[in-house]
Parts: sequence; C-alpha cells; structure tokens
Amino acid sequence: MANISNHRICLGIPIPLSVQALARTPPASFHHPGDLTSLQALKDFGKEFDVSCDEIDQACNLASGPADIVVILMRPKTRRSHNYGQPFPQFVSCCKTLWAVDDLIRFATNGARSIHTVTVLDAFSFKPDDKSHIPDERCHQLLADIIRAKKPKVVIRCHVDGYDDPWMKQFELSSKEYKLERKEIRASGNHKIAILQSFHPSLAVHYAARRPEYRCLLIYHFIAAFAELSGVSQLHKDAEEIRQICIGKQNDDAVIHTEYIQ
Repeated sequence: MANISNHRICLGIPIPLSVQALARTPPASFHHPGDLTSLQALKDFGKEFDVSCDEIDQACNLASGPADIVVILMRPKTRRSHNYGQPFPQFVSCCKTLWAVDDLIRFATNGARSIHTVTVLDAFSFKPDDKSHIPDERCHQLLADIIRAKKPKVVIRCHVDGYDDPWMKQFELSSKEYKLERKEIRASGNHKIAILQSFHPSLAVHYAARRPEYRCLLIYHFIAAFAELSGVSQLHKDAEEIRQICIGKQNDDAVIHTEYIQ
C-alpha cells in the first residue's frame, strides 16, 4: 500500500509520486517594461468605464506577474460574490476558482511560482455578465493589448468562448470533451506563443460528483502548460484515461455549462 505521507496535496487530492515527478521548476522569469504597460492599460480601461478602485486594484494584482506565461479565465469573480476590499491573498483564497488556479500553479512548478508570480487575466475584464454596459469587443481589445505588451511564451485558455477582437481570433482553439489542445502562433516578428486550450476551473471545484476526475485532469493540463517554459510540449498519456472518465461523468450529468459559477 502506498504511503500517504509521500503524497503531496493539490486541489484537495493526494497526488501519487509518479505524477509529482512530472512537475518541473520553470526557468527564472523577470519583469520587463511590457508588464507596466499592461497594468496601465488595465487601469485606464477600468477608469473609462467607472469601475471602482478596489476592483481595478485586484485586477492589477492578478495581472502583475511576469510575462512568460498567461492564464486566461472567464469571470472568475464578481462584486456580488466577493469582497474586493480584502488583501490580495484573502481575495484569492475566498474565490474557489482563483484558489484552484493558485494551487495548480504551485504544484505544476514545484512551488517556484504562484498566482502572485503568474499573469492571470479575465477575458471579460470588469464585465460580470452580459447585461454590463462594457462591450465584449472592448474587453477583447484590452486582452489583445495586454498580450501584445507582455509577449508571453505560453498562454493557457481556461475558457471556451470566442473573441470579438480580430487579433485575438488566432488564440481560439476548439474545446472538445476537455481535451487539451495546443497550437503555436507567430504573434509578431520572431515572437512565438504556444497556446493551450483547457477548461474553466469552476467545473472542477464545484459540483461534488465531478471534483476528483476534473481536478486530476486540470493538474495534468497545468503541468503540461508550465512544462512548455522548459521546452517540453507533451501531455502525459495517463491524462487521456482520466479525460474519458470525465466524459462519462458529463454524459451522466445534465448540468454541463458552469462558466458563470463564481
């Protein structure tokens, strides 16, 4: 019998040593001028649409990490469900989606990185729902401006919606039954970006019946995303078996779409 003391915990699941061995400590990453440009763009966008200062501050906290890898979420939190006035660590821990992203990053990088040191963006910045007065196109233009400024090596999309900005269209990937899709684009000049299509963490941290399998699959996805920083482009073969279990759970469950779960 395996010794549970040898298992690290990620998303509340004991992780076997064989999976722990897949995690890689990424190369050191440093800030560059594009990071400051991105934060200013985010602040200007929030002020243009009369977003409260504390909400702008938390968006900047999430976007302030180094530029080598970017995680794109979709509406991970709203003012209705979260207190934006909290210190950033408490703000993250009180949001299940952000907590999950933080835990995934820490595990996939052997603790070298966290949500504090990775750029995390919302595909619909400051737009909590479709009733908001902020046009989708403007949100996606902002996303494009930030990515162009940061010039990341890797982008992991944790949402499935398309983009209304023409430049962002090249970041779209099909998302069929939780399969991790990958493509590489030439964003500008010699700058290449590896894009990985995953799924929204809310699917893994809500709905108790789905939690173990979906959390395991996300762990494999984040390991693969951060391995890209070390020049490794491969999803472990065991992820496919877990994905098939997730598909079976989906077919047994009438509730499929959870993008708007906070």
